Amino acid sequence: YGYGIRSIAVDHNQFDGIVPESLCHPQIIELNISQNKLTDGPDCLTEKAPDWRETQTIPPADLTLTPGYGAVTLTWTPIPYNGGAGNYRIEYSSDGGATWRLHGATPNKQTRSYVAGGLAPGIEYHFRVQTFSAEEGYVWESVYSDVVTGSPSGEPIRQFLPVVLH
Repeated sequence: YGYGIRSIAVDHNQFDGIVPESLCHPQIIELNISQNKLTDGPDCLTEKAPDWRETQTIPPADLTLTPGYGAVTLTWTPIPYNGGAGNYRIEYSSDGGATWRLHGATPNKQTRSYVAGGLAPGIEYHFRVQTFSAEEGYVWESVYSDVVTGSPSGEPIRQFLPVVLH
């Protein structure tokens, strides 16, 4: 019987990226990789840590932008991890991403969309969504989505008033 690592607990460490194949070693019996920023890993993790994906703070997927009059609607696929406090914060830039400003935030991590209003027509805006998660007693974790770009529509609304002739 050889000596070796049998249990690994690297939870709450802000690790990001892909889980290495080496954590699938047969000697490792217990594995806790929860509350990190891990995006993918080998299939063997479903045996050693079945719910690992549901505990990661990752960017929301499939971010899209739909223009509207003076606004844009951002939609995305929420992250699987809904534990603890957290939400999405929507940031925008009108200078090509050199300066980011907070536009607003969602109430929770189950939210799938956000309407960013009050935007000037004809200006190209860049948007990104920041995922925030917190567990009691631990530091906030946050990650950014990819950036989407678009402009709100803004043709003036033409109203025709009836003419009444007497």
